[in-house]
Amino acid sequence: MRGKNGELLAPEESAEIRQAEARAVCSELGAEYLCLGISNLTVAPERSHVEALASALREFSADLILLPWLFDSAPKHRMATHMLWLANRLERTTAREIWGYQVNNGLFANGVVDISTVMERKLELIRLYRSQNEFLRRYDHQAMGLGAWNSRYLESKSAAYGLSRCPRFHWHRTPYHGIIRRHGPEIRLPFRFPASVSRRSELRALSV
Repeated sequence: MRGKNGELLAPEESAEIRQAEARAVCSELGAEYLCLGISNLTVAPERSHVEALASALREFSADLILLPWLFDSAPKHRMATHMLWLANRLERTTAREIWGYQVNNGLFANGVVDISTVMERKLELIRLYRSQNEFLRRYDHQAMGLGAWNSRYLESKSAAYGLSRCPRFHWHRTPYHGIIRRHGPEIRLPFRFPASVSRRSELRALSV
């Protein structure tokens, strides 16, 4: 990432900027911000990160959890699904539904929500991630394109934008571990679960 004058920023500076942008978005939404502290460079979550996520899920006691769908093209987004799966094994979430939403690529959707009336507000919030929009890609433009394409699923012919989601996840039935091993990014989790948490004494490194 580069600074305002085009200078290359250190990873620590980039992380501070992106965290500040995320806090700004949460402030606009009236939401609470929580960072697990996983390195954005090595992307090597440890047991402490999973425990922190499980603790947060218990504290929030949410009815609905939303995260990028498990086959999103971004490896870190796929890792988020796996982190949630691990946290749920430590302590089962109270959420009645878990939705995986579209970010970078098409998904196998079983539901769509008309967001035409709030699309401009969504774009305003996306643009608060200034560093990513300026130095990675125009996510506001991408969101408009994806939303317009998803509107084909809506019954209303006048609806301009839709937000699609994939099926909710049934933790006790869906073999997520096998799915992510076959299709997910290389994820290494250097910790051991106690026997009461996992049938295996050690989680194997997951690879494509």
